Amino acid sequence: CLLIFVPRRWLRAVIAIAILAAPLTRWMDVYLHWDPIYAQCIPLVAFDALGLGALIALHERERGGFSAAMAGSFRWGLVIGTPIAVAGLLVQQIRVADSQLLAHHADWIRPLIYFRRVIVDSALALVGFGLIGLLRRNASSLFAALLRSGPMVYLGLISYGTYVYHIPLKAIYDERLAPYHKWLPREGGVGYFLLLIGMTLIVASISWFAMERPIANWKRRWKTQSVIDAPIQINVDSLMVGKE
Repeated sequence: CLLIFVPRRWLRAVIAIAILAAPLTRWMDVYLHWDPIYAQCIPLVAFDALGLGALIALHERERGGFSAAMAGSFRWGLVIGTPIAVAGLLVQQIRVADSQLLAHHADWIRPLIYFRRVIVDSALALVGFGLIGLLRRNASSLFAALLRSGPMVYLGLISYGTYVYHIPLKAIYDERLAPYHKWLPREGGVGYFLLLIGMTLIVASISWFAMERPIANWKRRWKTQSVIDAPIQINVDSLMVGKE
């Protein structure tokens, strides 16, 4: 929502700062050993995905399409992000809390922890950037038509909330709910996945209707009123041409 209030002339610089701020914040999380719930609730940890998405929207709106250079950046996003994201899946089970393992194999475990916690999320953001950008550039494809369907459009509306809230919701569930209620599904099962998906969609929907959409509507009305209230300047000399 903060990007809504940024003046257009500063928008590209703010987007670039947001993209860079996300991995830096995640690095601080690992280096300073922040509490997992506290760390994942900081909005900055997801700003690389937000910033890359904003970059696609801004470029398309300003130019009415995508230049060859922008299309190349979509392809490079996939080329760079995909192998890093796949490698991240291979080290997904390593936890910072594995203190005994870390003590005996610190030389190679700690770099993997930094890689998983700091780099992999940005790689996933690059993959999403590449896929969405290429689909937007080839809007006539069958898959692009599927993305324009009603349910997918709604998921797009709440997508920012889905991305931001799924991390703290998972942390709260794993750290505060599941250990104290044995009947709740555990990580790795279908029930666990469906439950977290449902929780995330509900919270993201509430965020959209209660906060994000009202802010967007307020800004739209404010801009419209600013145009209506703007003084109209008339060059009197131009009106006198031909009158003499």
